[in-house]
Amino acid sequence: VGMRGFLVTCDTHLGRRALNDAIATLGAAVDTAQPERDTTDLGTVDIAQEISREAASLRDDAPFAAADVGCAGLEFVRDLRPQGSSPTPLALANAVCDSAREQGPLGARLVARLLPCQAVCKAKEAQIAEAVRTVLPPVLASLPRRPATFAVQFRQRYSAGLDKGKAIAEAAAAVAEALPGATVRLADPELCVVLETVRSLTCVCVVDRMAANCRYSLR
Repeated sequence: VGMRGFLVTCDTHLGRRALNDAIATLGAAVDTAQPERDTTDLGTVDIAQEISREAASLRDDAPFAAADVGCAGLEFVRDLRPQGSSPTPLALANAVCDSAREQGPLGARLVARLLPCQAVCKAKEAQIAEAVRTVLPPVLASLPRRPATFAVQFRQRYSAGLDKGKAIAEAAAAVAEALPGATVRLADPELCVVLETVRSLTCVCVVDRMAANCRYSLR
């Protein structure tokens, strides 16, 4: 609870290797985003090829680390950087998706989907709503324009104690509070809140390019 990072979807038997791929790719994306860094000699090489997958996951000062989810085919990469660090998880996920779309998933071949997660909370309707209210302001402030449409998506694994309808309604109400006048649009919304519940925890993921990034698929 209280974590943020990235949900990684992969083949069930490739979890650890996919995690290493994701951690290396995210670390390289952070390095590339630093304004003072000289990238004149990178050419067309994908950013993920700059560093070793295994080294990135094992460094003592690594900005990302693996966290156990307890669900085959679904992994979690913790963002260990200080709160408010740049690029944000959303910006990093968008950058990785852009790279995959332009050059192919050269450094994350085993990652099927990389979804930014701004908060992890207990799988309770009230706590989900509070998490959405907490993460929305900084996400909205980072977007180039105010979203006029939104949607809430929900998926539940190994958990039967959370009411899907109530969870979606609570999250939608929280979005409506932050975006007065915005309307629900299930197809290609300008803002999408994804609730991924695994066992007793819910990952709250707020994204702005769900359709453009093919649901944040890297394949």
